[in-house]
Amino acid sequence: QRKVIYEQRRMVLESKDVKEHILEMVKDTIENILKNYTNKEIYPEEWDWSGLKDHFMQIFSISLVIPKEEILKLSIPKLQDILTEKTFEIYKLREKEFTPSLMRQIETMIVLRVVDREWKDNLRRLDELKQGIGLRAYGQKDPLMEYHFEANNMFQDMINSIKEEVVKFIYKVRLKKEESQGVRQVRREAPAPMVGNQIKRSPFVRRKGLGEEEGKKKKKKIGRNDPCPCGSGLKFKHCCGKNI
Repeated sequence: QRKVIYEQRRMVLESKDVKEHILEMVKDTIENILKNYTNKEIYPEEWDWSGLKDHFMQIFSISLVIPKEEILKLSIPKLQDILTEKTFEIYKLREKEFTPSLMRQIETMIVLRVVDREWKDNLRRLDELKQGIGLRAYGQKDPLMEYHFEANNMFQDMINSIKEEVVKFIYKVRLKKEESQGVRQVRREAPAPMVGNQIKRSPFVRRKGLGEEEGKKKKKKIGRNDPCPCGSGLKFKHCCGKNI
């Protein structure tokens, strides 16, 4: 298992173009989704269309709309072809939006992060399995055989989860279009225009009673024989107003 994961990481790191690898993940993910919601033993109109549409939207962010009359004519391979064609079409649009070069960088980053995260989670689950596998002996089962069986199932689940998570991130990621540096510079330096009652709310205009300009009150003139406002008890002319 470790060799498989390390080989996958090495392939991504050494490859200049992981596009084909990603598209294979898309096809595998569609196939796994269809396994959960379709059944060749029953009529197409009896498939779990609600679950299929919800899961498809969750992974690809694409609304799946198929007319009822078309559903009656469907087979699982035919539906798989329809979904693959649709997802590839969206992928091409995303690649054009990002540019191929940036798309490859994003894909590489996503694959490495998802693989590392899923592998760590798998190791944690294996430790938990080891701790609890001894209880299987009480059920007349070989603990070692049980461990290998469960570990293999967990590994396959991890591989499917890696594919699904990688695909989900790639189809959900959005390119944030930023303004040019010149536009940002102008917006930083230019003051916002103020019209009408916006002036009253401007933080640069003080409200009446609080500012020096509007709130300034006329001071009462102190007479020379009045008590000095400093509180000394002397007349103003013999204290602070002596030199006036």
